[in-house]
Amino acid sequence: MKLRSRLRECLYLNWALPVQCLSPAPQTLRYQTHTDEHEDYVFVSALLFNHQAVHSPSFPRLRASFPQLNLRVYVLDQDNEPSVLFLSMLAPAWVAFGARLLGQPVRAARFRFDSAAQEVPWWRWSVRAGSELRVTATAGAQAAGPGPHFASWARTVEYIRLRNRGYILKGGKLKRIETEQPRAEICPVQATVRTTLLLEKQLGLDSWPQLHSAWVCPEMPMVFDLAPTKGLAIGQGAPVPG
Repeated sequence: MKLRSRLRECLYLNWALPVQCLSPAPQTLRYQTHTDEHEDYVFVSALLFNHQAVHSPSFPRLRASFPQLNLRVYVLDQDNEPSVLFLSMLAPAWVAFGARLLGQPVRAARFRFDSAAQEVPWWRWSVRAGSELRVTATAGAQAAGPGPHFASWARTVEYIRLRNRGYILKGGKLKRIETEQPRAEICPVQATVRTTLLLEKQLGLDSWPQLHSAWVCPEMPMVFDLAPTKGLAIGQGAPVPG
């Protein structure tokens, strides 16, 4: 069953992590790595957004809106298709309960979001699920942080954003979710991540690297398949969503 929604004020926070910091990828996936100063890195992103008017075309009057956090790592799948592996999905408790009934490994979290469309727009997020993630962002270009760099800003955005295959681990199996993400307006931001304990706990790290890049999509239509394809068995050692 396909669902439609709009992602509003979607904040992308991107980091480059040394690949040895991560557990082995599931057998049918491999990390999409890039070398910088003789070290291999893989990109990890936290997406913070407001899901607006989530609904099925079959039941257009039944709609829900809620905030969400997705932590994801960038991989290539068995078809060599650029994809994402979801390491964590967080949403309010009422959403997490319903999502788990439908087979989605969503955890409950508390969200706080503020924004202002001033002369210089700004956004502020706080997410708590045991540990906390806090970030503020203001519109404006920010120099790229440590890690591999792409040929242009547009290439960086394209690499991170335009991936229509997502994978989740559920019940010891790897499952695929298909999405449709048309091109959307991108607003570069200067982001300050004030607390990263939530991310560090998710990946079992003692510290978190400096931000590589960040931007906001003010509005982005989304179509996604609620029912993943048939699961594939995975080997031991693969990262499992917390």
